[in-house]
Amino acid sequence: MNIKILLLILCIALGIDNTTAQKKTISPNEIKQNMNKLAVLGSVLYIAAHPDDENTRLISHFAMQKNYETTYLSLTRGDGGQNLIGNQTREQLGIIRTQELLMARQTDGGKQLFSRANDFGFSKTPQETLQIWNKNQVLADVVWAIRLTQPDVIVTRFSPIAGNTHGHHTASAQLAIDAFRLAADSSQFADQLQYVGVWQAKRLVWNTSKFFFPDGDFTNCITIDAGKYNQLMGQWNGEIAAKSRSQHRSQGFGSALQRGSNLEYLQHLEGQQAQNNELFDGIEANWSRLPNTQKIVDLVSQLTTQFDVENPSQSIAQLLKIRREILLMPKGFWSIKKLKETENLLLQCSGIFAETTNDRPKIVANDTLRLNSKIIKGQDTPVSIQKIDYLVNGKKIKTEMLPQAGINLPVNTLQEIKKNIVLTDDADISQPYWLTKAQTEGMFVVDNQNLIGLPENLPTLETIFYVQIRDTQNPNMLADIQIRTPIEHRYVEEKKGEIYEPLSIAPALTVNFVDDIVLLPNNKPKNISLSLQSHSQQATKGKLTLSTPQNWITEPQSINFDLKSNEIKTLSFQIIPQNTPTKTTLTANIELNGQTLNRSLQTIAYEHIPTQTIYPIAQLKTLKINTQRQKNKIGYIMGAGDNMPQCLQQMGYQVTLLKNEDLNPQNLKQYQTIVCGIRLYNVNAELDNLQTNLLKYVENGGNLIVQYNTNSPAPTVKNIAPYPLKISRERVTEQNATMTITNPKHPILNTPNTIATADFEGWVQERGLYFVSDFDKSKFETLFTLNDTNQTPNEGSTVVCRYQKGTYIYTSLSFFRQLPAGVEGAYRLFANMIEWK
Repeated sequence: MNIKILLLILCIALGIDNTTAQKKTISPNEIKQNMNKLAVLGSVLYIAAHPDDENTRLISHFAMQKNYETTYLSLTRGDGGQNLIGNQTREQLGIIRTQELLMARQTDGGKQLFSRANDFGFSKTPQETLQIWNKNQVLADVVWAIRLTQPDVIVTRFSPIAGNTHGHHTASAQLAIDAFRLAADSSQFADQLQYVGVWQAKRLVWNTSKFFFPDGDFTNCITIDAGKYNQLMGQWNGEIAAKSRSQHRSQGFGSALQRGSNLEYLQHLEGQQAQNNELFDGIEANWSRLPNTQKIVDLVSQLTTQFDVENPSQSIAQLLKIRREILLMPKGFWSIKKLKETENLLLQCSGIFAETTNDRPKIVANDTLRLNSKIIKGQDTPVSIQKIDYLVNGKKIKTEMLPQAGINLPVNTLQEIKKNIVLTDDADISQPYWLTKAQTEGMFVVDNQNLIGLPENLPTLETIFYVQIRDTQNPNMLADIQIRTPIEHRYVEEKKGEIYEPLSIAPALTVNFVDDIVLLPNNKPKNISLSLQSHSQQATKGKLTLSTPQNWITEPQSINFDLKSNEIKTLSFQIIPQNTPTKTTLTANIELNGQTLNRSLQTIAYEHIPTQTIYPIAQLKTLKINTQRQKNKIGYIMGAGDNMPQCLQQMGYQVTLLKNEDLNPQNLKQYQTIVCGIRLYNVNAELDNLQTNLLKYVENGGNLIVQYNTNSPAPTVKNIAPYPLKISRERVTEQNATMTITNPKHPILNTPNTIATADFEGWVQERGLYFVSDFDKSKFETLFTLNDTNQTPNEGSTVVCRYQKGTYIYTSLSFFRQLPAGVEGAYRLFANMIEWK
């Protein structure tokens, strides 16, 4: 392997953030923690299926107590889960959960990798999982992760034996076992070997748990106390782990800080079985695993014992000696990794901070970047800066030779280098690499082997600061170090302070349809509104058109526009559909300077993760449907977040979003139906006092529709229905599972639409989730039975009742996915639920 490939391995194994600049000040205790890590040459790979599957307590134990290189391989990005903090689903939810994992790893000291597997939703069996995933591709990705990170020990979160958990979980363990064997075989996935070598881990274990098996026998397991106190961090490991776990906010996994002993159990699965209750039995997890390293061992020992927390710069001379010895070694996985760690320590002990920021969050090809590079040192160490390189897509586009090159940086004096550069016209827009090509149901399509596994894109724009650090006593002992930092947008908010945002490369123009889906009743004309936005520093002129099915009429056929820099305009077309398929997709096209642009702008902004900006194709789903309704005013109470209100508005209903203060009897009586958003009773603690008003609304003749909630966490309200019912964990994950209509004469199945089996064709991801159980069948009626393959039919997907003058519906069918996806039958069925009286 050549040095570039080894550096690639290092970049991936260390995680996407390969910068040596600090976004926060680093304490002497953290420096000492990093010094202790310099003596450890051991690696662990933890494997599971989703974000939040990982055991953060064990990861932080490995990474911060034992100082092992610890990586979590999540096979999916969690795209198929539910979102507790907003209305993003599928790919956008996957982006959120990817960032949450990266924030978790920043907290617990681990690194993060992914496979190309697409989280298609809940799966009950590993057989189904591996049929929908491309098993060979996912297996190749697990082998790739093993060869990249060279783990001594591999840990699975789940058992490879089916039946204890759902299909993705079991499949992740089964794939780990296969990959454990195949990663050492040069005949397997041989195309990877131009980048990495084969690797055989010592052993593979299963991180079983009393959580899974409260009455389990763990006498034959390796037992680890993962609740010890970390002296340098000043925290119990359980505190660190809980803070990491709490990063998974979209899943609602906020965790209490834990202090004190907490046992973890590791059951042997493959490889050489460990003896003496020692996970690393027979593994030299130190410099002795490499030949001729005794001098380094001695130097590192002296470094850690002589470290002065009040004067970290006194360690510079020793670090320079260690660096010199590492450079004499053959290039390999550990020598490159430890060289990087040593150089980071040199920067940390010198108190060096370096960054480059841009004045705008979005830039466009051929625009001018107004860059501000800053560097400062806090210790009295001889440090000079030579030059700064500016890079786009890893290629140098500009070098700034500094007038003060070779002159020592003054202590505690910020040096600023302001530079304007023009962004090259070949810079790719900032689109997540796994979303640049159309995915299948089970896989993302990534052709570049060097991207596979990365949690996010490598920075498109970067700077490299070339600095030289010298020994105060011996000027000939020096190190030339490159500080590679992404160029970011930095700004200050009065309420939040300093904020860094990833710099996004945008198209010159984006166009967003105001609606995600439009219903077209009876082929009648429909007005379509679009928001056109300029991101360029220049004024732009062009033409906007719509791609529609053949014979459709658009008025006007095109719209000419003239936009100022950063201007936003709303434009409208009228479309007249013709006799074409029921469901179709329209695309917006911008003609600009001989090019066609068709990207929209989507921003994902939450306080706990960096702002994410993506540019998917500007498309609008349309559905030709004849909607019939008698009701008009609908009240909608938002829960965890969904796009149902917009879909109901498309059906012609006047939808009002209701807040807690609106849930009083006098206000509620104006609405003919009230709809509760998904997981409302899980997230709205005040409903415990307001549920009486909702049930009184039903008593007085209202129609209340409650969509699914979960039983973990349990609803905040004890009686979410007029009569008792319980929420179970049951679900039907096969979106084409047979729906058997058991109550065909019920009004919900007949008015205003006659519901038949054809209305359940084309559903996406699942039928429903968290069905109800233990309900009084003398009070509630059911409408359907359904089940996954080889499962018992379940009648708890939808239960309905009359209660005094009104009506009540509890439905676990996943309308929140079906209506935004344009499933005609789901619209027809939900319309009937709204119209029930």
